[in-house]
Amino acid sequence: MLRPLVVTSFLALVATPVAAQDAADTVRVAPVIVTATRTPLRVDQVPASATVIHGDQLRAQGITHLTDAVRALPGVVVAQSGSWGAPTSVFVRGGQSNYTKVLIDGVPANEPGGAFDFGTLTLDDVERIEVVRGPSSVVWGSDAVSAVIHIITKRGVANRGTLAVRGGSHGTVDVSGSAEQGLGAVRGAVTAAHHESDGSHAFNSDFRNTLLGGSASWLGGETSVRVGGRYARTRAHFPTDFTGAPVDSNAYRTEERTTASAELSRPVGSATVRVLGGHTLANAASVDPRNDPSGISTAFDTRTRRQQLEVRADIPVHSSVTAVVGGIAEWQHRLSASASAAPDQPTDWSATDHHRANRGAFAEVLATQGATTATVGGRYDHSETYGSFGTYRVGLSHALPTGTRVRGSVGTAFREPSFDEALPGPFSTGNPDIRPERTSSWEVGVEQRLVDERVVVGATYFAQRFTDMIDYFTESFPGRYENVAAARARGTELELRAMPHARLTVDGSMTFLHTRVETAGYGSTLADGRTLLRRPGRSAAGGLAYAGRRATLGARISHVGERQDMRFLYDAPYSREETLPAYTKVDLSAELPVLTRQGQSYALTVRLDNVFDEAFQPAAGYDAPGRTIVVGVRAAY
Repeated sequence: MLRPLVVTSFLALVATPVAAQDAADTVRVAPVIVTATRTPLRVDQVPASATVIHGDQLRAQGITHLTDAVRALPGVVVAQSGSWGAPTSVFVRGGQSNYTKVLIDGVPANEPGGAFDFGTLTLDDVERIEVVRGPSSVVWGSDAVSAVIHIITKRGVANRGTLAVRGGSHGTVDVSGSAEQGLGAVRGAVTAAHHESDGSHAFNSDFRNTLLGGSASWLGGETSVRVGGRYARTRAHFPTDFTGAPVDSNAYRTEERTTASAELSRPVGSATVRVLGGHTLANAASVDPRNDPSGISTAFDTRTRRQQLEVRADIPVHSSVTAVVGGIAEWQHRLSASASAAPDQPTDWSATDHHRANRGAFAEVLATQGATTATVGGRYDHSETYGSFGTYRVGLSHALPTGTRVRGSVGTAFREPSFDEALPGPFSTGNPDIRPERTSSWEVGVEQRLVDERVVVGATYFAQRFTDMIDYFTESFPGRYENVAAARARGTELELRAMPHARLTVDGSMTFLHTRVETAGYGSTLADGRTLLRRPGRSAAGGLAYAGRRATLGARISHVGERQDMRFLYDAPYSREETLPAYTKVDLSAELPVLTRQGQSYALTVRLDNVFDEAFQPAAGYDAPGRTIVVGVRAAY
């Protein structure tokens, strides 16, 4: 009885001030998105499933991690293996976790081959997040199979600064500050932040994350230049072993990730030419010192570097038709080393040093005529390790006078093999004939605007088939990776967005998903006829936000249905399939202004995660953190 009482009381608190507001115009101009087509386009014109999340809204809700920002989106499932900072995967529309491409200011953040740990990415310097669901390899290349998550950092579009300090449960401490400034044609932004927690386990689950970021831009007529950089350092302790049992008192993981970008845009004749250079350097280590004098200590380190240069041109073909043509060169390098040491024994270590160069060219035609938007595109990629690969995408969106918009798209995408899958290493002999994993996908959607566009409801049906899926085969150690498996995913996404009053917004989504392995791999995770692991058949989320003069309040509820997972064991058979039960999680947030004077404001902030202390496991064997309350102060000028 407590749960409905708390939620109802909070909703009443939100709704009461709204009733006193004047009935203001609540029609909103649709935000512009660049990720879907590489050219600015209103999100309600894009012939794909796209969402824009604004950084200011996330900070008002006390959200600091990427996973909490995207878990409310339809088709998105987050699986975190333990406390804060633990390895975290994101599954979109039934695809593998390495089928989601992550970009920071247009620069890939994934490891070569698509792997990305979502548990380490914080949002203090984020201006907005653009999410495109469905295949996007035509414009973004490898790994953009099920989705693209594009993080766009602060640009200095307004002269302002913020400072926020808060603390709470589990030894949580969050400190962040940013400044944005414009002077004539020059704009800049800087951000610094630190997050830490003692974690949700009884011991050895400390989490520390430090972020430094900044950008500068110059706009001179139609020519613009922008440079940006981001450095993040994470240290996460974890007491859990491969079964999820908290038994290790000193194991930890570290990651240092640097991302830099530089972009030049200028007109050349009737076209606009853009040159983008990107650099990503990630140093990661997993260290497990011996727990007793007779034990064994192990360490595994990787240093991954990705550098890219892209040149593209936006060419007006007609008043309503634009062609985007581009070429890209990328250089990937990874140095990895592993070591183990037993007492009174020499250290056993091994190392690999791999690099490869990729090249690609793409073209897409974007046509907008009245209420109709159409895209047709293709791409060709060539790699030193997996050869050549081609992709395509066709999309159409049309708005009817009744406020109805229909859209559809069909396309293909691919994921390049990782260094471990393609080249020799400590656990693989390498496979020179390995091919990229690939998908073919289509979707249709309808969106209806009601009540003077204050209410928008939508439904999307999607279907995709994954082929040439890579699995590990061994008859003797080390084994090798091969293209053997195939699977399907199809589903329906339902969405609701409403703005019943000028200061109140409501949103909701529900996803029905069906996955199935069609051709088995070698291991138990891709067994014939099985549903894909950690993909629930049903999931839903809903929330509301009130931005008033006296308070900014938010409430969000998320539900994840039953899903299959694999629990690993100490003894034979060493693993077993398990059905994880459904769970429902409720979060609340509030920001209460306490002082405003001379352009400065000070507010009390409160965030309550997992209000009802729901006990659940996002991944088999790994308990999620319980109820967490964090209180602080935010100043703005």
